[in-house]
Amino acid sequence: MNLILLLPEDLSPDSTTATLIDSRRCNHIHTVLHPSPGFTIQVGLLNDKICTATVLSCSPKVVELRLPSRDDSAAWRNPPKKLPFTLVLALPRPKVLDRVVLAAASLGVKSLILIPAWRVEKSYWGSPKTQPARLREQVLLGLEQACDTVEMTIEKVERFAPWVRSWTDKPQGRRFFAHVEGGRECPYNILSANSDGDNLTQEDEGEGVVAVIGPEGGWVPSEVDALTEAGFDCVGLGPRILRTETAVACLEWERSFDQRAVVLLAVCINGMVDACGRPSENACPLTLYFPFKLGNAMPTECVGLAGGLVVRHSLSWN
Repeated sequence: MNLILLLPEDLSPDSTTATLIDSRRCNHIHTVLHPSPGFTIQVGLLNDKICTATVLSCSPKVVELRLPSRDDSAAWRNPPKKLPFTLVLALPRPKVLDRVVLAAASLGVKSLILIPAWRVEKSYWGSPKTQPARLREQVLLGLEQACDTVEMTIEKVERFAPWVRSWTDKPQGRRFFAHVEGGRECPYNILSANSDGDNLTQEDEGEGVVAVIGPEGGWVPSEVDALTEAGFDCVGLGPRILRTETAVACLEWERSFDQRAVVLLAVCINGMVDACGRPSENACPLTLYFPFKLGNAMPTECVGLAGGLVVRHSLSWN
């Protein structure tokens, strides 16, 4: 929990103090932060701004906080900006749904839509984990993890075919659906590329991205045809068959980085270095971070870590 979320019912009428009485937040503050009166913690008002609050009193069951005045603009800051990204998900197994909702909220997804599919078990919809209160609980946990305050909206769709047809008359935008037999590789930086992989014009920016992930058994042919006819571009996430939560993370990666990105791969070698970076048998292990090239960018160095020591090594490319 990197942020204490304050709900409207926690606030005093003048919004200058907050009283927490639920066991989860109080227990975290009391047992993890160990605050004394005057201790400051980071809090956020749900669907509002973030500030630093002062602890007035703390027990495992009740925590009282003092908030800065709303007139003090310097004391309040905006939460991270939401991504113009709508994630459409064929309902996964209930225990997977918890993880996916939390992860999507942490990553800043603006909207989540849960849809049926041929290979989605109908019994999943009756699970307590699909109920609004449970879904909202996971969203709030994701916001606390990411130091965000703005809730991700969640919509549940009852029938697949009418939902897909509803997109037919909508303006063509950036719409993708992931499929094992995808027609092409998912474009990098999909928040800045249209369905043809081209850069977006300023007029396109407001449309956002709609990405659809199917059930763990995959789409059936009729569903692939329906999505394609509705204007969704069929893309692949590589040759491997992924779990739902892995596919979500993969799509988030694709939307975040373009082909010029450089990823660092950590490789632990058997070498040992001393405090000056010299080889030594009586020192700490050396971990080298080697750049992995994506696209045309050529990294110029790798970085080694040994304890708290940073060792840089120049690279040359032939």
